[in-house]
Amino acid sequence: MAFCTYAKLNSLCVVSSATALTVGNGRGRKVIIVPAATTTGGGGTTSYEEGKLERPRWTGETSLSRLVGALISFKPLFSVLKLGARQVLISGTAEKTNIPWREMTREILQSEVYKEMDSIQNSSIVYPDYYLNPFHAYDEGNLSWLKPIFAFFHKPLDEEAIKTDDKAIVSRLQRLSAVRHWHKSFRRNPNWNLDFLIESCMEAKVQKDQRTLRTLETACDLDLEANPVHPGFWLPKKAAAEAEAATMSMVRRAIPDASSLDEANQIVRGNWLKAIEQHHHQFSGNTMIKNILDIGCSVGVSSRYLADKFSSAKVTGLDLSPYFLAVAQFKEKASAPRTNPISWVHANGEDTGLPAKSCDVVSIAYVLHECPNRAIVNLVKEAFRLLRPGGTFAVTDNSPKSKILQELSPVLFTLMKSTEPFLDEYYLTDLEGTMREVGFVNVRTVLTDPRHRTVTATVPY
Repeated sequence: MAFCTYAKLNSLCVVSSATALTVGNGRGRKVIIVPAATTTGGGGTTSYEEGKLERPRWTGETSLSRLVGALISFKPLFSVLKLGARQVLISGTAEKTNIPWREMTREILQSEVYKEMDSIQNSSIVYPDYYLNPFHAYDEGNLSWLKPIFAFFHKPLDEEAIKTDDKAIVSRLQRLSAVRHWHKSFRRNPNWNLDFLIESCMEAKVQKDQRTLRTLETACDLDLEANPVHPGFWLPKKAAAEAEAATMSMVRRAIPDASSLDEANQIVRGNWLKAIEQHHHQFSGNTMIKNILDIGCSVGVSSRYLADKFSSAKVTGLDLSPYFLAVAQFKEKASAPRTNPISWVHANGEDTGLPAKSCDVVSIAYVLHECPNRAIVNLVKEAFRLLRPGGTFAVTDNSPKSKILQELSPVLFTLMKSTEPFLDEYYLTDLEGTMREVGFVNVRTVLTDPRHRTVTATVPY
């Protein structure tokens, strides 16, 4: 299995199915052992190597971090980095590992997903300031989807008509530019040959327009973005339509030697789910998991995994983006019916409005690295409020102690930071300490894949 690639251990420690231990201390802390997820075959132990640092050198208040921050703050360079980050995921990971990024996006775009918005969107929500920042190379952040340019009242695009219109517009621009250029030249020298002048201007303009059109075609292919111009007519936007393909790419980057996406998911998702199951079994006794809340569920990938794993539980996916939730609900409706259908809630995870002590498990997957410290603290507090006594809180996200992340190349960590505005705050946050301060007990951290940790905790009885 792909596990063995990462099991380059200087020493080895086998732990029980419910306990996570770390070998060594201080700078010598290198190895954490976690049980293998049953989805990967079960039995035995899985080993991942930790780095020697508490967090990567390119985060926090280090000189390297400040240098990267200064580079990112330079707007012309930031635009290049943003595009580069997208290309790493699309060309560098998705296309090389047979993830049909563009096809998946197109499938969402050509669907009727936008019809789900009315039943999802909570118009009373006031979005926190940090959520309005650009995320993941999308200027609109998570408040966008890739509604297609061919969706005028959801009618198909007449490509030939658009090509004809384009040619007509270019022709008019060419004539106008030529006349204006001739007028300026004629005023300077009335004796010039007018026919020759106009012909020369036209030729030069045609060449310039051709270069411009080639540039625009490239830009549109790489970075389609726009805003709604009137009701029913949306031009391309991004995040929601591409979210699932991006998630798949993240999983493949975490387990690059996996033979398939399924195997990578068995490791990344399987170990995360196993950590939740084992923690709840150990510290919550025989308490049955009846209600699970997935905060920051995005387009519902993590919610569906939770629903599959804990099939007798009622799973609720909650997110701040109605676009993401519309995709989540649309895809779930298209799937096989569940005994306990997933519910979708448009709300702020810091203040959900859900009843106190109403959940047995609260999960937050790959969300906190996108949040400032104040939001992280509020999310932990809200999870504590929502959980019943004995309930389990689970967070999975980038691990500051991941050897892989600590040894990222300068190019990759600069690209990563350019699309994650709060990454430094996340890495500087003592997540386990925050959980304890809020009131959680039995706080445990395991490295569930080479890049990600899962932190679990319990609400005391």
